[in-house]
Amino acid sequence: MKKSPTAQCAEAVSLFRGLYARVAHKLGVDASYVSRIARGERKSKATEKAIAKEFKKAVSVMRNGSDLSRKKQYVVVALRCPRCKTQQKIHIVARPGLGRLGGGRVACINCDNRFKVTIPDKIIRGPFPA
Repeated sequence: MKKSPTAQCAEAVSLFRGLYARVAHKLGVDASYVSRIARGERKSKATEKAIAKEFKKAVSVMRNGSDLSRKKQYVVVALRCPRCKTQQKIHIVARPGLGRLGGGRVACINCDNRFKVTIPDKIIRGPFPA
């Protein structure tokens, strides 16, 4: 069944209304910080990338009617940038063989410093809540 134009508009508004809050939650920062970056008052490549990704998801839902609520199992890991000491959280999606990858690089949300992160295998194996 096709939605009415009013229902489509309401869905679009609700998708975009929470965009900054969703990005802020994912990055572990305040939504006002994300808003200032979106307006160009501050700079953060990592946050700009997260905003663009969330925007593309919202547009995809509007076009395709796909569901954003597909749940992935992940672990939230708190990190501190070695350069500026800013606390941030990253989400690591659990997938087979992830523990053997040896980690990766993360960009700081404050100073854009890229630093290596190694996740202990014990965290990668779980257990994960259902």
